[in-house]
Amino acid sequence: MSARRSGLQKEVLNLYRRALRIPRTKPEKTRTKWDLLIRYSFRKNATSVSPRNISAIEHLLRVGGAPDSVV
Repeated sequence: MSARRSGLQKEVLNLYRRALRIPRTKPEKTRTKWDLLIRYSFRKNATSVSPRNISAIEHLLRVGGAPDSVV
């Protein structure tokens, strides 16, 4: 049985999935770097923002996952 996710968790996961698809549109040489950048951005935000800080999470969702996002 899988855990139920809140609406906010679903939004974050959907953003992550969409972001991971971005490297497919980039030149072959740079795909791995784009992938690393996306994973790093999400991991950095996951460790720096408390899961209870809903307003910060919503803000990051609005700006695309990272304040300094180039994606």
